[in-house]
Amino acid sequence: MRTLEGSQLNNLLSQKKNITILDILPEEEYNSIHISGAINACIYELAFLDKVKELIPDKKAAIVVYGLDAHYLAAPSALNKLKEEGYENVAVLKGGLNGWINDGYAVDQEGEPEQAKSGVFHCDTDKSVVRWIGRNLLNQHSGTIRLKEAWLKLEYDQLVEGEALVDLTTMECDDIEDAGMRKMLIDHLHSSDFFLVSKFPIASFKLNNASRLEQAAPGEPNYEITGSLNLRGHTDELLFNATLGWNGESIGLQAHFDVDRVTWGSQYGSGKLFERLGQNLVNDAVSISFQLIAPIQKGG
Repeated sequence: MRTLEGSQLNNLLSQKKNITILDILPEEEYNSIHISGAINACIYELAFLDKVKELIPDKKAAIVVYGLDAHYLAAPSALNKLKEEGYENVAVLKGGLNGWINDGYAVDQEGEPEQAKSGVFHCDTDKSVVRWIGRNLLNQHSGTIRLKEAWLKLEYDQLVEGEALVDLTTMECDDIEDAGMRKMLIDHLHSSDFFLVSKFPIASFKLNNASRLEQAAPGEPNYEITGSLNLRGHTDELLFNATLGWNGESIGLQAHFDVDRVTWGSQYGSGKLFERLGQNLVNDAVSISFQLIAPIQKGG
């Protein structure tokens, strides 16, 4: 792969050489900050090559492509696509945009740098979702539970506190078509065999500690969360990994994990507690996934 040092590109630009700098990150990233004089065609879009051919029709043109930095594959992928398309004089900027900025070379930047997120952010209960899956050896059922309320507290982009309450009376099953069978299952889940909803309609989780996983890539879990889950009137510790992130409008926290229901008093069909269950055996683990979405208020 042909590469070009930032100092080499800067020298070529200062000599007024005829060279095209191609930013291949998404348009919103380009609009936020890019190398001065660069044009944009996003490598992640299906129309990438069509846009490049429109912007740079000359297949012999000198092109330098850049992504964020050397840890990622966007720039090498762009170079390979351009070479396959017949572009003859393409190089990757070594170190990408971050390297260029760190070396102190010129960039165009819109507005002020993004401010660190701090404050308490209340979740939108209509956009947020909590899902469950229960299983036995040969079958499973799944559904949703509505979030009653939840909030997240951030200090300088770091998750530090949070709490969520779910309304177990809203439990639904989405994989049984027959209304009568569906009601039978939900009634059973509401009963003392499982979650005793008539006496304990609200389950709650309080975050006790959030440790950032520094090596996590975007989209991977970036926090280890420890907290207290209260279910059926019993409180016990729960540990899971979660992913925190945001865009210009909302903060999102998502995770998926298993809960051992027996720990919280749901004993029905547990092989740890009852003998010779046969087809009445029910897995102790209930899978939970959630996606909490909290709007970012102006100034937040």
